[in-house]
Amino acid sequence: MSLTGWPDAPPARVGTSFGDLGAALFAAIGIVSALFKRTKDAQGTRVDIGMLDCQAALMETRSRASTWRARCLRATGDSHPSLAPFETFVAQDGRFVIAAGNDQLFMLMADALGATEIALDPRFLTNDLRCRNRPAMAQAIEAVTKTQPQQHWIDRLNAAVCPARRSTRSTSCSITRSSRRAT
Repeated sequence: MSLTGWPDAPPARVGTSFGDLGAALFAAIGIVSALFKRTKDAQGTRVDIGMLDCQAALMETRSRASTWRARCLRATGDSHPSLAPFETFVAQDGRFVIAAGNDQLFMLMADALGATEIALDPRFLTNDLRCRNRPAMAQAIEAVTKTQPQQHWIDRLNAAVCPARRSTRSTSCSITRSSRRAT
């Protein structure tokens, strides 16, 4: 849980049961593989799934980064730990996601925002520099995105082939506890 939630905030539970789902997916792969093997040699195979092993496998990027850097990784909120910008940003009417996870997409993003100076800022020239200077980068981007509603920026970014969409928290959910039917 040290990886979930926001920095300097209490740990948060992951939004879905990845341990259960991961184990089920790995079990399905194991069963299909066993069935295929049976067609080759008519022998049965034991499929053994460990939920903790599955969770560790699903965290491979974070585990590997922690091992390489020999330090404990911290929660990153809604941002990707090794890609920037790959997180939500403030617009006039709420937060929206920009996923410009490489240098080319970052340049396209800056152009779509009408802020090419962001792409030329020496602190943001490479993904590594953007990750190291994430707060300053986010501040520079939000100085622009705060001026218009989400859909304005989403349309411009997507037209420039830069992935962007509404944050799921900025849209209302139609299912509420009181609207569920009892079974």
